[in-house]
Amino acid sequence: MKTRLLLFICLVLVICVTPMLAQEVAAPTPEAVEVEAADGLLLKGDLYRPTTIPEEGARTLLLMHQNQSSRRGYASVIPQFVEEGYIVLVVDLRGHGETGGTND
Repeated sequence: MKTRLLLFICLVLVICVTPMLAQEVAAPTPEAVEVEAADGLLLKGDLYRPTTIPEEGARTLLLMHQNQSSRRGYASVIPQFVEEGYIVLVVDLRGHGETGGTND
């Protein structure tokens, strides 16, 4: 009897919790940004803002990729940061992604 009750409780928990775990955070729409370096090269990036920003301001993250990568490498984590209220700026460094130039 106790085993059946325990199995029933586990089944109810799985049925109730699984849909909550399966919900994905919607990908926010970025604002394209360009910053001109001293030598004239345009560094390309994306700026993500939460839908509401508190009166005291929002926390901000600057994400910079590793060598042989691009700003797209952060695509899976950006929605969570924005959902948590962060402003996120992610850029392509020289010679990577959509930024021109060389990476030397």
